[in-house]
Amino acid sequence: MKLLLFQAQKFYWASFSKTLESVPEQNVSETVEEALVVFYHA
Repeated sequence: MKLLLFQAQKFYWASFSKTLESVPEQNVSETVEEALVVFYHA
């Protein structure tokens, strides 16, 4: 297991490309302030 963890005053993310054919396409564009961001890889 690997973790990448950081604290951010502002974090922005947006959808880029659909990877699963069975899931409907979504357009997401979000910003969060005072965030704890974790990327988890098993």
